[in-house]
Amino acid sequence: RALKSNKPVLGIGFGAGLIAEALGAIVSPAVQPEIGWQPLTLADESPFDLPETFDALLWHRDIFGLPDGCLPLGSTPAGPVQGFAWDLGRVVALQCHLELTARCSAALCDHDLPAANAAPYVQTRDDILDDPRRFDRQAALLDRIMTQWLGER
Repeated sequence: RALKSNKPVLGIGFGAGLIAEALGAIVSPAVQPEIGWQPLTLADESPFDLPETFDALLWHRDIFGLPDGCLPLGSTPAGPVQGFAWDLGRVVALQCHLELTARCSAALCDHDLPAANAAPYVQTRDDILDDPRRFDRQAALLDRIMTQWLGER
């Protein structure tokens, strides 16, 4: 219903997967869960005004394909689709968690962090929280996306 409403729609994390599924993409458990900071490489056809490569905080155990008619955000070493835009940018789906602050991330670590040796792309609490400036940098990236997204409406 939200996708048919002609209103702006934003999905982050699980919400991005819901949008992908509603648009016909397959959502499945990831071979390699990604929890922690990973380098994200912007796709050549990405509509997002972001650096070619940046660190993004990821917290997911599922992946999804790129729905038909969508423009990709970019990829990480373990995740080929880290987000997308659909319907001329009216709908934005972000697998990465650019909205997370250090405080929210600490709470997630306390609640939902598997052992770091559980998978190659799962980091420790210390690794996730060691550089508070990372959160500031990704907040600026989210601001760029939001400004572009809402400015087009």
